[in-house]
Amino acid sequence: MIINIISAIIIGGVVFLCYGLSRSSEDYSLRYNVSLFLITIMAMLILSAFSVNIFIVLVVLLILLIVGFIIFRLINRSDEVYFLFIRAGRESERKLDSFMNEVYKGMAQKKSCNVYDEYCELIYQMTGRMLRKRVNGLAIREALYAIDSVSFVDIRTGI
Repeated sequence: MIINIISAIIIGGVVFLCYGLSRSSEDYSLRYNVSLFLITIMAMLILSAFSVNIFIVLVVLLILLIVGFIIFRLINRSDEVYFLFIRAGRESERKLDSFMNEVYKGMAQKKSCNVYDEYCELIYQMTGRMLRKRVNGLAIREALYAIDSVSFVDIRTGI
């Protein structure tokens, strides 16, 4: 039993490190990574307790898989991809760029910038966690409307 616990801790540690090293800073979730480690140890404990009957082991593994998927969805719900659409006067393009870089420290990815005679349209890709960030006590939509010549702000979910 002690050998099983030690091997589960080692395997969980390897999974923890592999997940941490394989994800970029935008995709990485420490809570999810810890849950992977804990699920590995829980699976070992359950499997060693029910190692006599293979049917029980398979049912327990299926339950753990379902629970793990539910935990993953709950943790990563705020990490869904969103697109922020901004339309403003043509002269505001640089001001909006510097505003977004200052607020999100370069993490908001600028996907498109369309410049027309009288206005410009900017599209940024962001996560739900980034969108919830307050700017001087305002939601990002209200903070953008406070900038001169911003006439349209829309947030849409990504694919």
